[in-house]
Amino acid sequence: MRLPCVRSLADMNESVPQPAWQRCGTFVFGLALGLVVTLAFGEFFVRLRMPEDLLPYLGAASPLTGIYKPDPALRTDYRSFAEFRAMNPELFDQFGSLDATPRTWVVLGPSFARALGVAMQAQMPDHRIYPYIRDMSGAGKDRFHQWVAQARLLLAQGLRPERIFVVLIPQEVSRYSELPLDWVGVSAGGAMTLGYRRPAGPIGALLDVSRMGLLAWTRSTLRKPPYAKRTKYITENVPDEVTSDFRRMFGVLGETSRQYRVPVTLVLLPDHRQILHPSNFALQRTLVPLAQAAGLDVFDFAPSVLAQPDKSVLYQPDSHYTEQGDALLLSELRAHLARSTPPP
Repeated sequence: MRLPCVRSLADMNESVPQPAWQRCGTFVFGLALGLVVTLAFGEFFVRLRMPEDLLPYLGAASPLTGIYKPDPALRTDYRSFAEFRAMNPELFDQFGSLDATPRTWVVLGPSFARALGVAMQAQMPDHRIYPYIRDMSGAGKDRFHQWVAQARLLLAQGLRPERIFVVLIPQEVSRYSELPLDWVGVSAGGAMTLGYRRPAGPIGALLDVSRMGLLAWTRSTLRKPPYAKRTKYITENVPDEVTSDFRRMFGVLGETSRQYRVPVTLVLLPDHRQILHPSNFALQRTLVPLAQAAGLDVFDFAPSVLAQPDKSVLYQPDSHYTEQGDALLLSELRAHLARSTPPP
């Protein structure tokens, strides 16, 4: 006879169906556990081997080192001329002493500035042209505020050129719609750091603690400001935030020009789409008065190009100028300087 409170082995082996809620809870728990383990492993891996493209977004905590120091207006400045010179000592040796007396012109800017400098050197052998020295040590290509800092650095070091030319193209303007000036900073080690659009709420808080989350965010277009514009759009509509950035940078350049009594000409080049297709030239109508208000001489190349009967011969397939285009730019620039009244 079997006691009622004792179960046989056969009874214990019988499967007892689980309630639906219990089965669902087990599945959710397993899924959550797997997700947490995967995310934890990913976070550990990202922190263990930090991707290089994430380092500039870590702010002052970035382990990167560089040659910069913070600046209240331009956000970044150079710690010393020696460190800047060390980027390309051969070209500086070729250029010679900064305080040399020969007639000197300085041309700063993107690749269009290099072509303009080459044309100057070929057509004006009596002038000494500052060599094309780009600062590629920061986070990506150098930008307009760095060219302003370079002009200030050279003048502070004793260079007294007849004139400084800073070349500006629409593509460089559009870069400030994607990375505003205030989003640029300097790490504790002197490297350039980059900011990003920080979302509100839990997602923003997550980016502060999760390197994997920050990596995903900065690799997406979500990091950009809502007013980010590509070049072909910024030529027709300049955001107020970008206008404010250039007002500030033009102001620093104008102050530098007056402080060292060296005239500065802003060479504003049009985008090729503005020339070959209809445009309202909003970019030029925005930037020219800003630069003039800052005390800069401004040469707008767009009217000269528009007056040419065959505009296509001025451009290479990559939208840079041909030799004919560079020759026209220099010819019109020299004519502009001849017409201009030298600033006091």
